[in-house]
Amino acid sequence: MEKFLPKKLQDGATIGFLSVAGNVNDVTDIENAREYFESLGYNVKISETTYQRKNYLCSSDKARAEALNSFFADEAIDVIIACRGGYGSLRILDKIDYELIKNNHKIFCGYSDITALQLMIYKKTGLITYNAPMIISDFAKDISDYTQDSFFDVLKNGTNLIKIDSPKVYSSGVVSGILWGGNLSTIQSLCGLDFLPDEKFIFVVEDINETVYKIDKMFTQLLNLPQFKDNIVAVVLGDFTGIDNQKYEFPTKYDYPYALDLVAEMESIAVSDPTVNCPIQSEGEAASMKVKLDDIFKEYSQPRMYGAVDSVDAALKREKDALMVAKDENQNLNNDHENLILRQND
Repeated sequence: MEKFLPKKLQDGATIGFLSVAGNVNDVTDIENAREYFESLGYNVKISETTYQRKNYLCSSDKARAEALNSFFADEAIDVIIACRGGYGSLRILDKIDYELIKNNHKIFCGYSDITALQLMIYKKTGLITYNAPMIISDFAKDISDYTQDSFFDVLKNGTNLIKIDSPKVYSSGVVSGILWGGNLSTIQSLCGLDFLPDEKFIFVVEDINETVYKIDKMFTQLLNLPQFKDNIVAVVLGDFTGIDNQKYEFPTKYDYPYALDLVAEMESIAVSDPTVNCPIQSEGEAASMKVKLDDIFKEYSQPRMYGAVDSVDAALKREKDALMVAKDENQNLNNDHENLILRQND
């Protein structure tokens, strides 16, 4: 399959804010992010689904898929950044116009639930997408200098050098392969679909608010897939924050016949500061990675990576606040339902 790297971000480009997963609880965040990008000289276009709501989703499956397809079709939009993750990407995978995307290469940024879209787009079209900061969780807040600088260094300048201080290495060696991965639970949800890469890959993975045994179970399910097992050459762990039962050892070693020896841990590809965000990479000198894992991410020129969002505490607080809002909304719905039943009984 032919691979495609989208063109670099240009000054004055139009950035599309795309909502295709969870609903937006506070549109003030959208306006804050709009002001941020406009202050830098960029134009902004916001999907209509951002201002809609259908339960825990931002809109219907049909509307969200149409929003994604229309943003790739819109010649005025140069960069697409997901507003947020949450849940919902899995529901629209069969409604995406992959041929349209294949013929309209654009920078596509996101993480968390957006992983489902990124991996399927790469599999179906060869387009390299970016595991990168999103609108609500990142650009609407007080974004760190590291995040801002690295984001634009990669997208504008093609910077491909990054240093990570004091990575934790469980086992060292030399590997070569594309960087592939994202959010673990989202990747697990793709099992049953044709989503795995056909080439050797380094599995870069993170997650949040999962228990140790569930993390073990998700890794096990993936490692039981022949295509996954045959092509994975190493694991790089990002942050796994909010683990409930930390008394159990995190599964960095596996007692399986096909256990992986090359495992390293870094900070991080999702929610800590600094954060490394990486593209779903293509093959070739400019995009593959070959690195000795006991020096991992210290100094090398490949592949393109960038990141850093907020502190772990800030990210977790936002996640908990969002859960509390959802809980309150569900309680209000339950109360309304109970009151309706009482009125009907009266």
